[in-house]
Order: sequence, then structure tokens, then C-alpha cells
Amino acid sequence: MARIIRLLWRLDFDVSYPYLDKRGSALKVLTDTIQGFWTNVGPGQLPLSFAAEKTEDQKSSTTFSWEMTCLNGATEWAAGIDIDRVFDSPLAGC
Repeated sequence: MARIIRLLWRLDFDVSYPYLDKRGSALKVLTDTIQGFWTNVGPGQLPLSFAAEKTEDQKSSTTFSWEMTCLNGATEWAAGIDIDRVFDSPLAGC
């Protein structure tokens, strides 16, 4: 069975003016939708972006970036995960 070590993804869209006007709402979604889901949430590297990270000690790590024109992220499993179980992982559904 094939195993996945790292899954990279990106969703592009036109500039979201509601996001620019209500960045506090975007931050609230990241921090409050599932209380305590993310290990860290804060400003991203790009202007007007947010970044989040979730780590599960020695098991997996997920990063997420919310920017003006895209959402993107990556999940990495230290020991890999069977390809047919990737979307069963709670980290893949974030």
C-alpha cells in the first residue's frame, strides 16, 4: 500500500474584500470554530495573512495559511499514513 509522508494543497481565489474588511472575523474562525484545535495561530509572513499550526508530538504536523488570494497548507506524518486513510485523519480535514 502506498503511504503519504507530506500532503501539500492550495486553493486560489480572487481577492476577497470581505476578508480584508473583516480580518478579525477570519481570525475568530481559526481560533474559535474548534476550540483549541490549532497549537499556534497568529499573523502570517505575508501582509494581511494569518497562519496556524497544529502539532501532535511525534505523529504529525499541519500548517495552514489564510491569505488575500488563497488558502494553503501542508500536513506531514512522521511515519507516513496509508493513502486510503489520508482523509480519515482529523488533521487532513482542518
